[in-house]
Amino acid sequence: MSRNLSYRVWDNEKKEYSDNPFSLDQYGLLYIQDEDGYWEEANEDRFIIEFNTGLEDKNGKMIYEGGIVKVSDSENVASERCFFGDNAVVKSSYKGGAFTVKNWYGEQILNWDVLLERIEVIGNIHENSELLGGEE
Repeated sequence: MSRNLSYRVWDNEKKEYSDNPFSLDQYGLLYIQDEDGYWEEANEDRFIIEFNTGLEDKNGKMIYEGGIVKVSDSENVASERCFFGDNAVVKSSYKGGAFTVKNWYGEQILNWDVLLERIEVIGNIHENSELLGGEE
């Protein structure tokens, strides 16, 4: 089965990313295909949709909502970007549809504000929440 690269789905019951066939409708409702090939609305408490940002980290790994990233420090980075060197979680922002990286220092838009060559995906909020130091 081919994976949908525009989103991934976390299964809260099985505690893993699901390989089941899913589909999103125009209203953002998630559907899952059962064993008989029928589509039914997925339980929103069980299944969590995490969208692909469309961006890759410094190693070419896709960055998804819910991902935990490490942002490397650099001599060329302005001092006001004090969250460099700390782990941050990727979230969706309803401010113009942007994605952000957020930690206890605050948040930055995930684009030119956070240079992609300094970002590395190191985990996700479901399996690696300890990487956030209990802040998220």
